[in-house]
Amino acid sequence: MLSRRYRAEIRDGRFHVDDDAAALAYLATRLPATFAAIRGALDAIPARLPDFAPASQLDIGAGPGTAAFAARDLWPAI
Repeated sequence: MLSRRYRAEIRDGRFHVDDDAAALAYLATRLPATFAAIRGALDAIPARLPDFAPASQLDIGAGPGTAAFAARDLWPAI
């Protein structure tokens, strides 16, 4: 049900992840797939920009840090 609500963006007056159990469920089910998708997209960057080597990254708080984890996996110096 959590993934269905999350994907459908049901506007039912509640947050999609509204308690600790829902947050853990999200992390266990959605974060790995999101990480893999982002990491896959980032894999295309070195072929197009071989000299690109970011030294820092800004996480604006738009989730549990999945994009930051994926970027650091590719560029450990971040």
